[in-house]
Amino acid sequence: MNTPYCIKTGCKINLGLNIIERRPDGYHNIETIFYPVPLFDELTIREGDGADVLTLGGNPLDGEVQDNLVLKAVRLLRQEGYPIPPLNIDLRKVIPSGAGLGGGSSDAACMVRVLSELFDLS
Repeated sequence: MNTPYCIKTGCKINLGLNIIERRPDGYHNIETIFYPVPLFDELTIREGDGADVLTLGGNPLDGEVQDNLVLKAVRLLRQEGYPIPPLNIDLRKVIPSGAGLGGGSSDAACMVRVLSELFDLS
């Protein structure tokens, strides 16, 4: 991957939410209707040297950079044995954090999808 790869990550709002049951793993089974919202974060990914670097821009985020879901997704793929090189990742946040719009989850899911495409992870 010699050139930067850039992708916009979307978000959604729940129009309705019905919690069906709590599962043994602590999560819940739900019924919901998602509706897309026209706000997008932007991920730019380049091959790096040494350790992964995540640079944040746009709306501020609480917490440590190393705990960001984008980096967690990369680390989990590596733990599963996928040969992903060190990455330089720029994440420009537009989707408000903590607003229930799923921005962080969308960022992580797009990262997995992009890495799968770029490195033929199947």
